[in-house]
Amino acid sequence: KAAVEQGLKAEPEDPMVNLTAAKLGRRENRHRESADRLLDVLGRDVTPDLKAGIHFELGQLFDRLGDDAGAFGHFQQANAIQRDTLVGGGGMDADKNRYLKQLDALGRRFQKGWPETWTPTPPLMGERAPVFLIGFPRSGTTLLEQIIDAHPGLQVLDEQPAVQAMVDEVLSLAEGYPKALAGLSGPDIERLRSLYFAAVNAAIDRDSKSLLVDKLPLNIADAGLILRVFPEAKFILALRHPCDAVLSCFMQSFVINDPMANFFTLGDAANLYAKVMDLWRQYLDVLTVQFHPIRYEDLVEDMETETRGVLDFLGAGWDDAVLGYREHALGKEKIATPSYQQVVEPIYKRAKYRWLKHAREFEPVMETLRPYIDEFGYADG
Repeated sequence: KAAVEQGLKAEPEDPMVNLTAAKLGRRENRHRESADRLLDVLGRDVTPDLKAGIHFELGQLFDRLGDDAGAFGHFQQANAIQRDTLVGGGGMDADKNRYLKQLDALGRRFQKGWPETWTPTPPLMGERAPVFLIGFPRSGTTLLEQIIDAHPGLQVLDEQPAVQAMVDEVLSLAEGYPKALAGLSGPDIERLRSLYFAAVNAAIDRDSKSLLVDKLPLNIADAGLILRVFPEAKFILALRHPCDAVLSCFMQSFVINDPMANFFTLGDAANLYAKVMDLWRQYLDVLTVQFHPIRYEDLVEDMETETRGVLDFLGAGWDDAVLGYREHALGKEKIATPSYQQVVEPIYKRAKYRWLKHAREFEPVMETLRPYIDEFGYADG
């Protein structure tokens, strides 16, 4: 805040300084003032990436001001700039279809009977199998992660590509990923485990006495690989109303990569949701999966009861430290997800069923999302 105040004195017209000032203004509930500031900036010559950022922030501000149509319009403009200028015309290496093809390849391979052809998996020695906190992005995983990490017997790995290290290794094998999973030798699996734990140790100061919880939502797509390497692994499945999860991805300014390139439209985001959840259902159908589902809406309504359920599933036991998760989060040097601000606020419910304010925009994608709305118990919400 002090830096922004200095910046505005030195360069009052600077777009980045004004964007940061508007973000601070939103946190201090100065929504109208911040929106007017950014609307003025849009009248100047602004680079495409900054213009996208301004539209994303205006979307958040208009949402707080109760202008639902205006908010949605700004999110549309932000995503269009990212799709057409930063990716489509800027040479950025992000391809939504590349990720969709990867999901399709996993779905074709993980069919009934295939896991029965796998070579034996050697027992895990000297380590406990990690727990994986997974789900569709923007489904409450960061809030749950901070609660879990406050428990003295649990340690969270936050959004690090440790599973990707295993994916990359299997991709390098002659048969590629996922086909090569079937014929992995004992030493192959031990190497994958070593690569995984090396990535973990490079990212955090590992506490060997704590149970590791690896939180990266889209690790859900690689649950089959995880279970090939760690058959005893447990999964915490974070759920949220599918429409809210899709809308939140559409509203969020992510670092753009192949999966995130699917969030520029509600239609693409809904399509990705369906593919991810269909793949998860396939894993449940063909593999033995220990998992505990937890709905974001239930967590914000009754945090203690829902957290007890998770801790019981993990065998961790209750500890009152989890009730102080906000203070625990504030003590961290960094929270490496887009929800870094929200998780240090008191639990709020303003994001619950936000999609209803944009129900008309969801009409074209409801047929895609309806099966999951029903399956996950949201038919009445």
